[in-house]
Amino acid sequence: MKSLQALVAEEQDTTWLGSIRMMFNSPKYSVKSLVILEGKSDIGLYRAAMPCESIYFDSPCDGKKKVLEYVDILIKEGMGKVYGICDADFDHIRGVSYENIYLTDFHDIEMMMLSREFIRRFFFEYTLHHIYDSSAAEVLIDKIKDQVFNICYLIGILKWVSYDHRLMLNFKKLGYNCFVSVSGFELSFDIEKYIDHVLIRSVNKVDKQYLLELHEEYRKKDADLVHICNGHDFTYLLGLLYRGEISNDTEINQNRVERSLRLTYDLSHFCNTQLYSNIQNIRSSSAPEFQGILAS
Repeated sequence: MKSLQALVAEEQDTTWLGSIRMMFNSPKYSVKSLVILEGKSDIGLYRAAMPCESIYFDSPCDGKKKVLEYVDILIKEGMGKVYGICDADFDHIRGVSYENIYLTDFHDIEMMMLSREFIRRFFFEYTLHHIYDSSAAEVLIDKIKDQVFNICYLIGILKWVSYDHRLMLNFKKLGYNCFVSVSGFELSFDIEKYIDHVLIRSVNKVDKQYLLELHEEYRKKDADLVHICNGHDFTYLLGLLYRGEISNDTEINQNRVERSLRLTYDLSHFCNTQLYSNIQNIRSSSAPEFQGILAS
């Protein structure tokens, strides 16, 4: 007998797919391309980045797995112009690709948006002005950037190990306070406490020493941080730092950091990405009635 959670999920699937089928059976949408996204916040981002009458962006708001599943279902049903955009995760490193799916250039869309300039603006907006000299600001900005990225890299390495070895470790809703400590502008990370925290939360029990050895082995591969670091880890850790004594707003949280990231992202940078080029290919293959719009 199916659980209530499974039944609710099935109903949501039917509702979203059903609404999409009805929509694209209408003359207004039947000529458009459908691009399915992972989450709700992605919809506004891509609509702002790629305003286009020939593409309809939407999301079942249920992550990468559902995007892959729904693209496959709709293609098999005969919908010819359906695509998905997903976070790459570790797919670039492993050389994995999917039919009609475009991946972010880096690990995820947040990693594509993160930049030193964002961290710089964030610093001046949320740091108590009396605790630093203006002449030292740029050094502190680089320190924050490097510390957060370094910790994200170490967190991401274990996720890569789990992905590569199919260990099924549980990284959802990590309790970062269990392995990251904050003191002023200082962030410190404890790898053993991190592994302990993940193991306690995971159904699949793995030997801790084995994981430490694998973590060191994968760290020595020296993979590019843009493919290892998770943007959500970065935004959480930045929020964690700014709930401390350096902040002029200790109520800040990850959602507010990510909203700030989206709002301050310079969309002109998106035009230089491979993902942008891929979406442009969808536009260029649009129905003839939209070609005049694209050319104007």
